[in-house]
Amino acid sequence: MFNIVLVHPEIPPNTGNVIRLAANTGCRLHLVEPVRSLEVRGRQVVLIDDVMTSGASLSAATLALLEAGACGVQAMVVARTPP
Repeated sequence: MFNIVLVHPEIPPNTGNVIRLAANTGCRLHLVEPVRSLEVRGRQVVLIDDVMTSGASLSAATLALLEAGACGVQAMVVARTPP
């Protein structure tokens, strides 16, 4: 089973899509603000983003997860804009 974590979800339509995806696939959805260390401490975390432009958001999320105690973070993106 996958866990989906949204930190500071800011775009309501996208949040709704993720909620429906989690419900349809049996994933556990966590809406957190800020990242709670008890949920990630000692865990491997996979970040999934639809489009990566500069990578700044993924870098910031990775840093926050590591500071909260995650033992590893992998990032996956569906598409990347040209540099």
